[in-house]
Amino acid sequence: MASPNEPIPPRRQRNSPDPNPTALLLLGPPNTGKSSLLSHLLPSNASSAPALHPTTEPHAYAAALPNGERVLLIDTPGFDPGAAGSTAKVVEVVSWICAFHARNPTRVRWGGVLYFASVTKAGVVTPGVVRVLEQLVGADDFSAVRVVTTEWTDEDPEGREAGVERDLREGFGTLIEGGAGMVRWDGGAGGALRIVRGVVNGCCDAGVVFRILREVVEERKMLVETGVGGLLSVALDERERVMGETLEGVEGEIERRGGLGSEDVLDFWVRWREDLEGEIGRVEEGKGLLGVGLRGMLRASGASWEEDEVGERRGRRYSFEWWRRAF
Repeated sequence: MASPNEPIPPRRQRNSPDPNPTALLLLGPPNTGKSSLLSHLLPSNASSAPALHPTTEPHAYAAALPNGERVLLIDTPGFDPGAAGSTAKVVEVVSWICAFHARNPTRVRWGGVLYFASVTKAGVVTPGVVRVLEQLVGADDFSAVRVVTTEWTDEDPEGREAGVERDLREGFGTLIEGGAGMVRWDGGAGGALRIVRGVVNGCCDAGVVFRILREVVEERKMLVETGVGGLLSVALDERERVMGETLEGVEGEIERRGGLGSEDVLDFWVRWREDLEGEIGRVEEGKGLLGVGLRGMLRASGASWEEDEVGERRGRRYSFEWWRRAF
């Protein structure tokens, strides 16, 4: 490994031992190492240790660091907020953490966000990713964000992979300038522990309150009225406009080619029209999801954290059914 992980910040002094765990939110595209890092922090015999396959819904895992510090690691489905069709995933994660926070306002303190990015798969960071993270966390708490670069190899680590890391640093420039950190993870247990301890040790007594939690839980805003919801709404409007214009052109081609007698060509345009109509339907569905508020997020959720009789050293998973399924 060419560069060590960033140093662990000195522990901030606390007035008294905190009996509540520190929650860390794990975000990033699929297959970038979120569940792998999590598996290193749970005991090997934990019945709830996550299998190494894509996470399909948020889960909270309780664990303890060697120094006794208690942590709650929130594993989430992989998504790219800037990608088409990702609205439902973003809303799912936002709804989960808002419901969790509302049900456990004094039992859990938020420590920060670990955003995972692979140096072998990553391309240019989309502006949508950065903007959603900025609105999710809030400018006052950028320092609670760590961009974790993963899948480093021993083959020319200062070559192409380091170049991808530089591109990632540039892409996340606004966050990093505001205090966010970037750290390499070599895939090992020691590195995983060091990264988590670095965030936990730098957390103050009160923890952080993400902007989205203030907006939804404290100010009772509908999701569409929040910073994150506003970004998603604008992106959906733009996609609907583009799809609508494309659909008009396709329908014009179908009408023009209808009498030409080429069934194969006509079938191509008809199938394209069906695909566009389906995509516009998904955009409308996404807009509907943004109309949810805290009441809707809580309606079908069991997002709470229960103490484990055996003790928090035994990893345990907590989850709740995605609220949309209850309607």
